[in-house]
Amino acid sequence: IVLEPKILEAAFERGMKDGGRVVLAGEAEGLGNTAPGDIIIQVRELKHPTFVRRNADLLCEMKVSLTEALTGFERPLRHLDGRQLWVKGKGGQVTRPGSVWILEGEGMPLQGEPLSHGRLFIKFSVEFPVSLGKMSKEEVEKLKEVLPKAPVFVKGEKAEEAPVLKAGDPRSFGTVGAGRGGGGRAWEEEEEE
Repeated sequence: IVLEPKILEAAFERGMKDGGRVVLAGEAEGLGNTAPGDIIIQVRELKHPTFVRRNADLLCEMKVSLTEALTGFERPLRHLDGRQLWVKGKGGQVTRPGSVWILEGEGMPLQGEPLSHGRLFIKFSVEFPVSLGKMSKEEVEKLKEVLPKAPVFVKGEKAEEAPVLKAGDPRSFGTVGAGRGGGGRAWEEEEEE
């Protein structure tokens, strides 16, 4: 057996998925009297910092300001192929936090049908201002006039004042009392007794 480098060419289809295979038939070396085998190349998809792929569909997140969410926006989105898509939200169309809009035909090419594409899903997050501290009382009242009316609640006679609200971390939920005896199943043990 003589070992020497060999350059092989493989054709990868547009839109191939993770785990897809390209077979180079008869390109592996045979030993002695055996026929040469196949070389199999398996595609591994790399994570992208902006896009998530599921089949031919893509998903990305776009951040908009509260003003843009309420009054409309126009902004660029750099696509995987380098193109710049100009994404527009119409004035009067409110963009809710977590809402998803779809751009048809802007996903990945379909394997075997390179002219057909999946969809691009854009999930919106809305950046709220930290405070309205720079606004005067008159400006806050004008804002209240423009926005939909807030619900009005009646305080009952026996209502107690709650502690002052403070910022919290949802990851800390359930940590108070953790590690103390009894666990979360103490009531079941009492019931059995």
